[in-house]
Amino acid sequence: MMTRGRNNACDDPVARRRDRRPYRRVAILTACCALMSSSSSSWDSFVVAVAAQPFSKAAKSVTKSKTAKKLVKYPSTFYFVEEDDASSDGVEEELDDAERSFESSRSAGCVDFERYYQIERDIGEIASEIADPGALAHFYGAIVRLVAHDFMDHDTNDPDQMGSDGCIDWLSEKNVGLNSIWSEETPLKHLWEEKYSDISWADFWIMAANGVIHMASTGDKLDLRDTFLWGRDDRESCPQSSERLPTTESCREVEGVFLERMGLTWSEAVALLGAHTIGRGHEMFSGHYGTWSQNDFEAQIFDNQYYRELVGRAWSPRPISNDPPLSDFTTTEVDDPKPKMMLNTDACLVFDLESSGPCCTRTDLFKTNGESHCQTMEDEQCPVYDEGNPRLEATEAVAEYAEGNANFYEAFRQAWFKATTNGNSNLKRVVEEC
Repeated sequence: MMTRGRNNACDDPVARRRDRRPYRRVAILTACCALMSSSSSSWDSFVVAVAAQPFSKAAKSVTKSKTAKKLVKYPSTFYFVEEDDASSDGVEEELDDAERSFESSRSAGCVDFERYYQIERDIGEIASEIADPGALAHFYGAIVRLVAHDFMDHDTNDPDQMGSDGCIDWLSEKNVGLNSIWSEETPLKHLWEEKYSDISWADFWIMAANGVIHMASTGDKLDLRDTFLWGRDDRESCPQSSERLPTTESCREVEGVFLERMGLTWSEAVALLGAHTIGRGHEMFSGHYGTWSQNDFEAQIFDNQYYRELVGRAWSPRPISNDPPLSDFTTTEVDDPKPKMMLNTDACLVFDLESSGPCCTRTDLFKTNGESHCQTMEDEQCPVYDEGNPRLEATEAVAEYAEGNANFYEAFRQAWFKATTNGNSNLKRVVEEC
């Protein structure tokens, strides 16, 4: 029997009580202890103490054994395996049981009306501490973006469908900046740890985004509670997920992600892209900088302004980088400290950018002094889609949602439900009372 596995240096009372009785083959102790180490060869071979941070979901120290690798899955928990049993099938079986128990526990916490709206109130309290309008717009938008980057890796045609599973490829350039909303230093992560750790990350992220959307919608009219289902399991690793995420290059990216892999229609894809109305782009994250709405204050409101801006202004190309090639559209001068922007994947919902060179979306708009709003592209009108082009459905959806928030809100509700439930089964409705 090993002695170092007894955790006798730990102050946790539960661990001390466990120390005074024989070990089971796998004793799982939640403890506030430092990661232990040992020079014992048997310890190195068969025993691991894992104190993984939930953000990284990776242990600080693990052995190379098959058993040890399983232990890394369980954050903030210590695992002890007896030397005599470490190579037996029983250990593997009990680890499998522990894995199933841990995974189910993350989606076992009840969600009723009160708890659902409490998350929204908690998000509101965090937001009330953010004085800078740009930072607040980023806070709101980043929560919604976090959910989108979780569900946009769904591929209904692949056996490994992925989807809303609480898993982000944090090392991918496509996800740069998401750690500004979800990491050990962020209030949102602290909120989950302190009050909602019985809920999976995937469920919590969606409820947080739903809360933002509800608070930021005009008259609090977009309440997504009745179309929210919970009970998602978090996935520990998804290194290929970022390969399925879109770039900002063209509408071919929109087609690939939303239509071909996620199984949505053009109208539903356009509704989801309307979430760009809230938040802002950052040069140090995506390379794109500015707001889709008029300013940082408008970028805190979840409404149909995205569509009205898209069709109502003259958007001109803005080169950002040559290596790698990166560009978008803007209505402001290059040196404007608070620019407005549209991505290529936004402008292409109305304009056929793939069949033309650099162009302006509205050459018919002029300033009071007679100058064109198109800056250097006053003679290059972006073409629209021909009759019969499938993308005309996107253009028609933009026009419909630009007419009023009611149209946009209902379309977004349905599209958001599909996007956040793709790849999940056995989900549960929010109940009136637990």
